Amino acid sequence: MDTGSRAVVTSNVASMRAEPSDRSERVSQALHGHTVRVLEEQGAFCRVRTADQYEGWMHSAALRRLARGEEYPDLERLRVVSRPLLRVHAAGCAPSGVAPPYLLSAGSLVECGDVVRLADGSTVRLAASGLRTPTDAVPTPSAVLAVARRFLGVPYLWGGSSAFGLDCSGFVQLAFGLCGLLLPRDADLQADSPLLAERPLGAPMAGDLLFFGPAQPATGRAITHVAIAMAGGRYIHSSGRLGVAISHVGDETWRSLVRVRRPAFWPPR
Repeated sequence: MDTGSRAVVTSNVASMRAEPSDRSERVSQALHGHTVRVLEEQGAFCRVRTADQYEGWMHSAALRRLARGEEYPDLERLRVVSRPLLRVHAAGCAPSGVAPPYLLSAGSLVECGDVVRLADGSTVRLAASGLRTPTDAVPTPSAVLAVARRFLGVPYLWGGSSAFGLDCSGFVQLAFGLCGLLLPRDADLQADSPLLAERPLGAPMAGDLLFFGPAQPATGRAITHVAIAMAGGRYIHSSGRLGVAISHVGDETWRSLVRVRRPAFWPPR
């Protein structure tokens, strides 16, 4: 695969690792149908950059290189998987090396015309109710929270960005991304995103992003956890102990709240 080329993820989810090895730390995941930029190759691995400018190593076998000028998916036929997990049935042959049924995570992309095609060209059958057309509408707090609730019970996974498993920032990125706002991948990057505006610590509103960490960090990253505020003194997050769950103001995690931020286009401004 040529470095500097664009490629599309053909597996249902592809792990991104810190180094070109299956033993290396998982730092994120890339979902089916998303395009990446190939930066470097080393053995069976490629170092890639995703649309949110995140970089990591993934198996070359999980990618299909796009020809010069080729776009995937065709924007007019683009559909986004909106269910947490959508069961796909092969309508001819199954995706390479995968026997049906095949599960796609929320946020995956497919082409819908006369038939539904996956990124490797396989024709599949799936429930239309599990797909939606991307919207240009400005996301609202209620829309984000409605999407976030769909993932209740999904297990925690370090580096997880899919409905197979989510870490705290992967959960926040996926919930907001499904509503049309692409936030950075990691919690500390989200905390400093120019897309968000600062809010007072004492009065979080529904939809606010809550950032947790030591009040006076000695070294390393100041932000260690992120959640989404809900009404009634609650918040929804993915924690190592609970997976995606709803917690309450006043619990142990809440005592380490250090920042509150909110999409800059949401009131109050």
